[in-house]
Amino acid sequence: MTPDNILRYLEHGYFMTHQEQDETAKYIRQLQASNEALKDGLLKSAEDLFALRRELIQLRKELDEN
Repeated sequence: MTPDNILRYLEHGYFMTHQEQDETAKYIRQLQASNEALKDGLLKSAEDLFALRRELIQLRKELDEN
């Protein structure tokens, strides 16, 4: 079942067969896993950026002292 079909079924109150419900549930689980992986990647990138920023601030302080 495609995302467009899922939305159409939900928007219009159509009933799904058990197979369509199964496919939709699997698709939603895949989306949830994908979103979790994206979130983890974004958090890691943010942590890396903050660490780099701290290093740059420290380097600036050291350069200013010299």
